[in-house]
Amino acid sequence: MEVGKMPRLPLSDYQHCPIRNVISKFSDEWSMMVLWCIYQDESGIMDDKALSHLLPDCPQEMLRHTLDRLVNNHLLSRERYAQLSLSSIDDGVTTSIYLLTDIGNSLMPNIMGLIKWAEENA
Repeated sequence: MEVGKMPRLPLSDYQHCPIRNVISKFSDEWSMMVLWCIYQDESGIMDDKALSHLLPDCPQEMLRHTLDRLVNNHLLSRERYAQLSLSSIDDGVTTSIYLLTDIGNSLMPNIMGLIKWAEENA
């Protein structure tokens, strides 16, 4: 077997192929973009409003679904806090901030490699 090549799986084992696990974590249209945006931010922390601003063509419902999926897959962590208005003391609005988990951070060099490959082969 060549270096770097994996053995072929029998057809019956494709349902257990490790790539299925990878694809299920972030194979939708927006997950890699969300991860990349947070990774590229100097603070490494981003709220949903900032992500919505950076991804204006992503519908709000889809962004919310994508963020939930990334949190459920342990690639992002979410922290919620109450944002109080300075002009009035009311109930405020609950805002969520997102940051990469250790697992999410360990994924980013691979995503950056895919981005580099895409740039070189565009």
